[in-house]
This record gives sequence, structure tokens and C-alpha cells, in this order.
Amino acid sequence: EDIDTNEDLRAEFEATKPIEIIPDIVDECTTVLSQILSDKVGKINTMIPTKRLNTKGFINPSNQKLFRKKVVLQKTRKKITMIVDCSGSMRGSPINEGKLLLCALNRIAERNLAEVTFILSKVAHESGRYTAFHQKITAPVEELILKSLVADGAGEGLYYTINAHKALIRESDYVFVYTDAQITDAAIDKAILHAGGIYTYGLYASEYVLNDEISREVRNELDRFFDKSILAPTIKEAVYQLVKIVSK
Repeated sequence: EDIDTNEDLRAEFEATKPIEIIPDIVDECTTVLSQILSDKVGKINTMIPTKRLNTKGFINPSNQKLFRKKVVLQKTRKKITMIVDCSGSMRGSPINEGKLLLCALNRIAERNLAEVTFILSKVAHESGRYTAFHQKITAPVEELILKSLVADGAGEGLYYTINAHKALIRESDYVFVYTDAQITDAAIDKAILHAGGIYTYGLYASEYVLNDEISREVRNELDRFFDKSILAPTIKEAVYQLVKIVSK
């Protein structure tokens, strides 16, 4: 079910105690992420002198000097989709770090720097049945909603979520999947996603990765299911890694 209004979302999460978000971390993540959203700038030849001459000294047929001029090559807002694994294995440190990233991307949407959509994903176990649950949230929304997110699913449901929102995901410039990649239900097949024009970044941040064994396990699974993988003890470190990879 898609829920896009603050009123519905507030009702959805009103019983959940929100965590305290550290403003400095969110601000820094917002600033760093903004780097991948800036307009592309290039240089063209021009007959009009600028402050810096073309040191290569190109000569056009009329024997006039060419100069270099900066121009904006792209002025469109990028589309970001962030899918969040809300299964029980994300409880605690992982989901709390993820909330910081959600808040940073929410602020990017508030500043109109990008079109941002969050999709919450999990499998619920009720009355002896397992049901895939995916909820779309169009940013910006009240930060309290994001702070109140819980990880309590019996499974991840990422395969079903991606398939249910293929059109949105295919149109996105960046698809971030925040998960420990310990998928217990349907696996994600990268080849099938590629055939549909979908490429993904797998992200995970938690103090748990300070344990070498856990770090290796999560890294292997992220590499297995996603095109690029980012793994760090904190979301701030993960964001710096992400921007470095995207900027290459």
C-alpha cells in the first residue's frame, strides 16, 4: 500500500518512540550527498575572452584565438529512490544509522535538490501467513515519521518490493537499498534487474561491522545482490564512501 500524506504516516507511526537524531551528522550527510546532485559543468570553445585563456592556443580557420568558457551541461533534478529493509535483523544500530540517512535525504527533498522517494520493505507474519509489505513515502515528510521507523519484519521482502515499484526504480538516477543483505525470502537476481535497466547500490551501516566475521558476511552478501556495495560502522562514513563511488 502506498501512503503519501503526513496525516496517514503520522497515524502509522504514532505508537513508536522516535530516536534522537544528531543534527550535526544529518547536516554533514546532507551536505556531502548534495555533491552528487550538483549540475554538471563543462567547457566549450568561444570567441569571447574570459578570465582564463585556452592555454593550448587553438586557432580557428579565421585565425582568431579561441577561449574557454564554463557552461552548465545539466540542469535537471535527479531522482533518488531509497529502499529500506525493515526486517528484524535491522533492529537497533542498523536501522538507527539508516534513519540518519533518511533524514539527510529528506532535507535534500525539502531544499528541492532532488526528487526523493523512500520505500519501506518487510515481510509480516500474521495469523500463520507471511505477507510482503512495501510502503512508498514521497519526501519531504515530517522528520518525526522517519525517526519513528521500526525494524520488526519476519523477512525482508526486497525482491517483491523492487518488482512492485519497477517503473519508479527504473526512472531513478540512484537506487539505494539499505540492508544487511541477509535475505531469508526471495533472492535478488542482478541479471534480471539489469535486463530491466535497473542498477543498485547496497548500503549498510552499523557498529556490528567492527566484528570482522560479520563484516565479511555482510560484504559478501551485498556484493552478491547489488552492483555497488557500501559498508561502514557509521552512516557518515558510508555516505562519504557512496559519494566517492558515485563521483568516479
